[in-house]
Amino acid sequence: MKAKDRRIPRRKHPREPQSTSTLSGLIDISRVISYKLDDSALWDTVYDHLAANFETSSFYIGIYDPEHDLVNLPLVGENGLRVDHEPIPLCGLSRAVFLHGIEFYFRDLDEEWERIESLGIQLDEREPGQPASSWIGVPIRNRQNEVVGVISAQNYMPDSFTDADITVLMGYAAMLALMYDNLRLVQLERERRLIAASLMEIAQVVSSAANYDDVLDRILDQIHRLIDYDSASILLESAGIDSDKLIVCATHDPELFVKGLEIQLTEQKPIGQAYLSQQPVVIDDAAPYRGGIFSRARSWLIAPMVVQDRVIGIIMIGKRTLRAYSQHDASTIFALARQAGIAVENARMHAQAQANVEVYQQRARRLASIHEIATVITSSLDKDEVLNATARLLQELFGVDHCGIILLESVENGEKPEHGTLVAEYPKRDHVGLRLSLDGNTVMERLGERGTALAVDDVATADIDEHTRGLLTNIGTRSVMLAPLIARDQLIGSIGLDMFSRARKFTEEERETLMTIAGQAAMAVVNASLYTEALEANRLKSMFLATISHELRTPLNAINGYSELLLSGIYGDLNNDQVDRVERVNRSGKHLLTLINDLLDLTKIEAGEAPFNPVPTRISYIIKEVLDEVAPRAEAKHLSICVDVTPEERPVAADPQYLRQILVNLLDNAVKFTHEGLICVNVLPTQLVTAGQAEAAFAIHVKDSGIGIDPADHKIIFDSFRQVDGSTRREYGGTGLGLAITKRLVELQSGTIRVESARGQGSTFIVTLPAHPEK
Repeated sequence: MKAKDRRIPRRKHPREPQSTSTLSGLIDISRVISYKLDDSALWDTVYDHLAANFETSSFYIGIYDPEHDLVNLPLVGENGLRVDHEPIPLCGLSRAVFLHGIEFYFRDLDEEWERIESLGIQLDEREPGQPASSWIGVPIRNRQNEVVGVISAQNYMPDSFTDADITVLMGYAAMLALMYDNLRLVQLERERRLIAASLMEIAQVVSSAANYDDVLDRILDQIHRLIDYDSASILLESAGIDSDKLIVCATHDPELFVKGLEIQLTEQKPIGQAYLSQQPVVIDDAAPYRGGIFSRARSWLIAPMVVQDRVIGIIMIGKRTLRAYSQHDASTIFALARQAGIAVENARMHAQAQANVEVYQQRARRLASIHEIATVITSSLDKDEVLNATARLLQELFGVDHCGIILLESVENGEKPEHGTLVAEYPKRDHVGLRLSLDGNTVMERLGERGTALAVDDVATADIDEHTRGLLTNIGTRSVMLAPLIARDQLIGSIGLDMFSRARKFTEEERETLMTIAGQAAMAVVNASLYTEALEANRLKSMFLATISHELRTPLNAINGYSELLLSGIYGDLNNDQVDRVERVNRSGKHLLTLINDLLDLTKIEAGEAPFNPVPTRISYIIKEVLDEVAPRAEAKHLSICVDVTPEERPVAADPQYLRQILVNLLDNAVKFTHEGLICVNVLPTQLVTAGQAEAAFAIHVKDSGIGIDPADHKIIFDSFRQVDGSTRREYGGTGLGLAITKRLVELQSGTIRVESARGQGSTFIVTLPAHPEK
């Protein structure tokens, strides 16, 4: 310790009350903090007032340095003198304040040894004010409420302090916390500005420096402005070469770092650690690494130059003293190293730009060809057409003698296919139909497992299975590149680019191109297969529905006919109960026949078998015919039907039979879902917009005052077999096919249908049909 020429002032007058002195001290400290952020002035003011409050005691202020795990002591007063004190470890009584984060008061340390032991405290002579009997300490907290320091007073006599003294220290601690935060902010702002200036300087290096040497030397200069060093070097990897070595490209210690020196990267050395982890490494003591490049300094800071998650080099700085660098220094140089990496990489990229122009142009041409091929093979759902087009376009794109496509046989239940078949080739050489055994076929296994192209430079001598060699030899292939066809993570076949006339070595770019096209071809093949399967499934469904509908209608017609004969009395009179039962049979039979007819109609429409013969048709005539059929059902529910047809009515282009079915379905629904009120049918002139062109049309509005439809259900009501109430106990019957058939019949006649409705407010279905062209 070194005493300063500064003693605690002795008072000639009676001491002023402690509260007054404390308040005065806090005001002075606050004034200094507000107007003069200077370390020495702040600590001088704090010292004066602490000395005035604790005249016969020692005191100190400790600030924790987490980077070095030490407590700095900017202010220490012992026995009336202000002394300089070296940093100490986190120890002694102050350690308890840091760990527990509360104030402590020991009236007599000699008598309170049990309490000290229970707190896990060990007295330490390195702590200022020792030995002491009385000790008080208060934590200093930052804005985040973290303990960053301690303020303490000590005395040789027991019971030297009171609770009021602790309160005084707490007041000073609060003011010191503000002082700490302000000083910290000022320090950080200074560092930020200096770092920002250095980063800007490094960024300007790219445009102003003529070569690598200038760039690297100026980078080291900028680092030296921020962090002191005795030795420094920049190590870079060889451009375009993957290696486990770095080369010394710049140095400020040429005796240690010789330009051009190769540094071996190993995981056991700090350089290798920084390179692999992409994080800076701080060496507090290089004794374990003495020798070689670590021989001239005791402390080292190693920072990787990371560009786009890749290390392109290392910056090393060293100092002859121990523990010279902190984690904060590491963060600073890491930021500079990143910017330096960008500068170096930009210089490299600029040098390579011209050399890459031709490569990019060639790739652009190849991508255009890929796009053309993709357009062709995805424009068809015919599998044979897709395969033949793919073979032809690939042969032309790659300039090979032959292109063949093999598909594996289809299997089920997870079984493995036993063979593949050549299904397409170009040019035609009568090889389609050749089979390739998959038993022990290592080539197909590699294609499926690795999912990448395989080039065979010489079929005769290559390490391939005999099945593949035999097929290629049969075709006449000398060199081949094979690409897997993979869909849904399954190998479905392969594409082969064959050379007959000469051997050929395929490039990596050709591999990537072929794999891109193979992926598109695989999806096109799968889509074509699925489309074929869907067509077949739809055909089988239509056949099934047509057959079952026919088989059901025959007995139903007989049931309906015989029940009507029974009701007519041709077989004799029936009593009331018998009439009731036969009527039920007749009604149910007719209802079931209607459902079957609907199902058959829908099947025909979806299969495209519904004939459409548009003729000039007046909507009003069809409405009149439909009302003759629907009116009795409406009258049975005491419902009225009104009709309003515009005087401007003209014929529409429609099939009268389909238009009649549309109106029957809509009016039947209106009667079914309306319990009381009115049903109206209005015909109004409108326009129908098709492909951006408007044409004259007429709209049929069928409006009811029934239960209505929730807007959320407007879309599903036109789906097949869908009803708003889909439960098994619904109030209204039906299969949910009426509106689906109606919608399809409307669209078949180039019209549209929509609904306007809300629950409890009735529904309006609007059918719009194009007017028949006037002659």
